[in-house]
Amino acid sequence: MKIENEIKSKRIELAVVDSEDDYYPSYRIQIGIKTEEFEGKFDRNVWLSEVDIDDFIERLSNFDKTRNGFEKLNSMSPDEFELGFRNIDNLGHISTQIQLRKESNIDNTYRDFLNIEFEIDPTSINSIINGLKELKTHANNG
Repeated sequence: MKIENEIKSKRIELAVVDSEDDYYPSYRIQIGIKTEEFEGKFDRNVWLSEVDIDDFIERLSNFDKTRNGFEKLNSMSPDEFELGFRNIDNLGHISTQIQLRKESNIDNTYRDFLNIEFEIDPTSINSIINGLKELKTHANNG
């Protein structure tokens, strides 16, 4: 799944690299981010539950109709990953935001936090919804 700004200078990519179908349907994702100043790939143990993805798709569909508010998808482990969409003005312009966070397991003496946000074409929400659906389909067929 790919999310880009209109001039394709900024991009977020999500790809499923593993899935759990039996116990609790969920997907481990690889995350790619590119801006004019930064480019990186993150292959951490970020898991998204199928229930959360389905709920997010429904909320994002409503957001697409109203272009009002803030909708976000969180990882199963709190605060590790967030993908959000919000309106940025009263004219229907919207932005996407991705946050990645990791803290040390021992005593939280170190942490990293990345937050990227950029404006996207409001008409791209439908293709983003389809991309979320395809994430699940590719994982289930792979």
